[in-house]
Amino acid sequence: MKSRYIVAIVSDEHAGHKLGLCNPKAKLEQLENGKIIEYYPQLSETQKFMWEVHEWGKEEALKLAGKDDVILIHDGDPTHGKASYKSIRPNPDCGGEF
Repeated sequence: MKSRYIVAIVSDEHAGHKLGLCNPKAKLEQLENGKIIEYYPQLSETQKFMWEVHEWGKEEALKLAGKDDVILIHDGDPTHGKASYKSIRPNPDCGGEF
């Protein structure tokens, strides 16, 4: 039995909102005139800062864990709004990360 586990909690990323967490490499799609158009969103300074903090937190949790297991708890609202969850999926061009 392991003697230590690291528990990391993330919450309320609100992807799809203009202030939500967004990977700078994210490729999104929208429907225009019956055609799917791919685009890369322009991140605000707030989103750039939030992504840096998100990545820093992930790196620090993994450093703290060392060889111990990390348990990730996702506490809701990964996307913003009622319908946006249907259109969010990992992008293989950025390692599958959101």
